[in-house]
Amino acid sequence: MSALVDISLEIFKLAEKKIHIETFLEEFLCLVKKALNAEQCQINIYDRETKSISNSFCCKSGMKIIKKNYQPHSGTDILIDIFHRHSSRRQLANITKKILQPTESKKIDELISTRVKSLLVVPMINREKMIGYLFAVNKKDKSKFSKSDEKLISVFASQSALVIKNFRLFEENLTKARLSNLGKRIIDSAHGLKNILNNLDGGTFIVERGTLTKNMQEVNKGWDILKRNSNRLRDLVLDILFYSRPKKPEYKLTDINIICLDVSELIDQIAKEHNIKIELDLNPSIGLFCLDPKSIYRCILNLVSNAINACQEKGSGEVSIKTSIDANLKLEIVVADTGTGISKENLDHIFDVFFSTKGSTGTGLGLAVTKKIINEHLGKITVASEVGKGSVFTITLPKNTSSECFQKNK
Repeated sequence: MSALVDISLEIFKLAEKKIHIETFLEEFLCLVKKALNAEQCQINIYDRETKSISNSFCCKSGMKIIKKNYQPHSGTDILIDIFHRHSSRRQLANITKKILQPTESKKIDELISTRVKSLLVVPMINREKMIGYLFAVNKKDKSKFSKSDEKLISVFASQSALVIKNFRLFEENLTKARLSNLGKRIIDSAHGLKNILNNLDGGTFIVERGTLTKNMQEVNKGWDILKRNSNRLRDLVLDILFYSRPKKPEYKLTDINIICLDVSELIDQIAKEHNIKIELDLNPSIGLFCLDPKSIYRCILNLVSNAINACQEKGSGEVSIKTSIDANLKLEIVVADTGTGISKENLDHIFDVFFSTKGSTGTGLGLAVTKKIINEHLGKITVASEVGKGSVFTITLPKNTSSECFQKNK
């Protein structure tokens, strides 16, 4: 009983932390595996819309990290099918090798990648809604799962179902609040959209007039206006979509230095045209780091673009991109400039949606999207700035040891 109380307390403390649901499940499964003295524990998350398993999380013996499999199953999972045939009133199944048919046993061995001697399966249900299934595979001491183990895993299934349900409700409320805020901001900033549309109309008129008079200089002028405002409109729409939707990072082993090089090459010509120097200080010893490369590329591009704009206002300047690893093995990306800087009254609002210091040329979403991406990585972004001297933006990303990253790169 004391073991149950101790583990339950740890689970509730874990649920109170500001962590992603995946991180909770990783640590939760390791706690359950330890409490049951099992070789392996697994959670399969149930998707009510598709009526199938959408995600599964697994903690194996001897592993400190969780193996994740995000490939959706078509139809009913074989493990769940076996559970429904061997459970008592669909509450819990305590299955041994002797009970299983040879074909069932073989399929389970293949799915779990180990020889199954005994198996505990219990549904995770909250307020009569199916959340998923919790599995425990094989006792480490080669014995069968006991009645005490059945009680333990039933309690753990109820706890995890409650926590997952709360996580989902929190995400839903957060999304609703974000969309509500976004809608209000769009209405407040309708003049910005109107300016873009007016510019598109103006560009179209100049192109048409130049075409009729066969004046290529006017055609080129109008086409340039169309391109610039089309890009602004595209960026605005993409930023709105990106900001409004909750998105889990698609982690991959990534060379952050290559991302920084790609960004610098993209904006190099624009920088030269405005007498701005790009400096790179990339630490080659960083190696591969687990992050979402597309999202982080967008963050760095946003920061570097803003830095160039700040230098443009002064007529020249310098933008630097630096990468390093700090004492806690966290990745640091620093984008600094010698531009106009940001006033103290604006500094507290630069990450707000639709707040912009660029007047009609800014969408006010770039930094809001950047902060959202960094938050989704469980990272942090800070800024230091002085008017007339420039700004320094620092992104800090924690080391991700999840095997999800490593599996995708096999």
